[in-house]
Amino acid sequence: ADDALAMRWLMENVDGTPVVLEGFREAGYRWGSRYSIYTGFPTVIGWDWHQKQQRNAAGSGVVEQRIADVREIYGSTDSDRALQLMRAYDARYVVVGQVGRGQCAADGRGGCEKLGEEGGAERAFVGGVSGNEAVTIYRLTDSEGHR
Repeated sequence: ADDALAMRWLMENVDGTPVVLEGFREAGYRWGSRYSIYTGFPTVIGWDWHQKQQRNAAGSGVVEQRIADVREIYGSTDSDRALQLMRAYDARYVVVGQVGRGQCAADGRGGCEKLGEEGGAERAFVGGVSGNEAVTIYRLTDSEGHR
């Protein structure tokens, strides 16, 4: 229900088809990539096996690099590095929910969350059922803080 609320917000409030970064689950058909699946917004990495099949001509290294980059964005304590990677994929929104939060650094805060505190991103959506803050969606800003 928390994700459904956040997905609805994206579909009602975001124009165009910006890249929405979301947490990633390996090993086949797990519950990652659900924002991309249910909203139609592109993401950095989808289901790993689908990605490997569809990008076979480019080699699995392309998919493995994307997986490593998403892990680093969520798990990094270096917000500058996280921002650099997000911009490399032209990500405009970052979802920190159940899946993404599970990939965060040991202190429970990943690079994307630190961007919201240190600049580079702003909280665009915070919510969940019963008023809790189960999902945060960050909107990346440019170097001067504009959307």
